[in-house]
Amino acid sequence: MSMNDFLKAKIIIPLVFGSLIRFLLAPITEQRWDMYIWRLHQVFVYVYHINPFWPQFKNIPEVFYWSYPPLWLTLLILSYPLYMLISPTIYPSNPQLLWKTWEETGNMFEAYWSFTPPRVNVNLPLLDLIIKTPIILADILIAIILYKMSKPCSENKATYVYYAWLFNPYTIFISSIWGAFDAIPTLFSLLSLRGLINKRYIESALLLAIAVLFKLYPIVLLPASALICYKLSRKYSEMVKYG
Repeated sequence: MSMNDFLKAKIIIPLVFGSLIRFLLAPITEQRWDMYIWRLHQVFVYVYHINPFWPQFKNIPEVFYWSYPPLWLTLLILSYPLYMLISPTIYPSNPQLLWKTWEETGNMFEAYWSFTPPRVNVNLPLLDLIIKTPIILADILIAIILYKMSKPCSENKATYVYYAWLFNPYTIFISSIWGAFDAIPTLFSLLSLRGLINKRYIESALLLAIAVLFKLYPIVLLPASALICYKLSRKYSEMVKYG
C-alpha cells in the first residue's frame, strides 16, 4: 500500500476512528485478573528484583509464576520505566502485601484489590494504557496488513475486510478492554503468512518463531506452513529449513 493509498479518506478516517475507540477505552477498562498479573510481574522485576520464571525463592504463590513464552514479559519490562518516569510509585517492602486481599477473602481473584489505591498509590489508568498500547498498535496493524493482502483480489473486498477488523467489537474488546495480548502473536502469524505467499521463506519462518515466542498456539501453523513452502518452492530442502 503506497502512501497515497494510505492517505485516502476511506483508509485514514476509519483508521483514526478505530484507533481513538481503542485508546479511549484502554485506560478505563480492563480484565482485572490478567491486567493484575501484567502489573505484578513488572513490579516483581523492577521493585523486588524477583525472577518471574523462578520466583519460588521469594515465597511467591505458584499461580503467579510466569506461564507464557518470554517476549510478552520482555515488552512489559521495557514499558514499565515509562510509567515510573511519569508516575513514580512507592510499593510496600513485602511483595506479599500486593495479594493480601486473597488471604483475607480466600478468593485469589480478589488479589487485585491489594494493588489498587490507596494501598500502593498506583495510577492504574495510566499503567493500563501503557501496557495496552503495544497490543492496540498490533491490532491496528493487522487491519492494515489485511487490507494490503486483500487488495490484489478486490479493492471493495479489501476495504470491507479492513473495516470489519477495525470496527469488530470482539477485536476491540480483546485488545482494548480485556488487555489480552493475542493481537501481537496474531500480527506476526499474519506477517509470516504474507512472507510465505511472497516466497520469502526464511523471513516467514522467523516471523512465525516470533509469534510462538509470544504465545505457543501459532506453532500449530508450522506443519501447514512447511507444506505450503514445499508446494511453492518444489524443494524439500526449503521445507526442512522452514521447519
